[in-house]
Amino acid sequence: MNLFPAQVKNGRLLFPLLDADIPVPKSARIPHETDNLIAGLRPEHFYIQTHLDQQNEHVLFDTTVDVVELLGADILVYFQKEISYWPRSPALEQEVNLKKQSGDKLNFVVRLSTAHSVKENNTLKLAFDANDLHLFDPETGECLTSARG
Repeated sequence: MNLFPAQVKNGRLLFPLLDADIPVPKSARIPHETDNLIAGLRPEHFYIQTHLDQQNEHVLFDTTVDVVELLGADILVYFQKEISYWPRSPALEQEVNLKKQSGDKLNFVVRLSTAHSVKENNTLKLAFDANDLHLFDPETGECLTSARG
């Protein structure tokens, strides 16, 4: 699972790494005093921006492809984003060795169909459906969403 920082401000869920934000998903059970979160998204839940379902809220962002790995019918696309902030997350640091700090690079992996022509060093316009997000309390590691699948 791709894990990355998120923040809650004025009813919006912000993803500073991706320079994107959306309304807080209805499925989120975020305590009022919580404003820093860890977001989780499986590699198969990213897609190319041209394939948007207009009924749902999407996070859209651009990234530069570092590595492309061909796996038969699928390709894995790897990219990195530099962390500008990382919430204190003792539970996740201990459970999944997720200790980061500002300036570190965060690795992402995306699974796409080979129908897409993706090359290393190219800019890729990616998206994900907010309903596929898992949001975690960084202090306790508790999942605050009931995301699909």
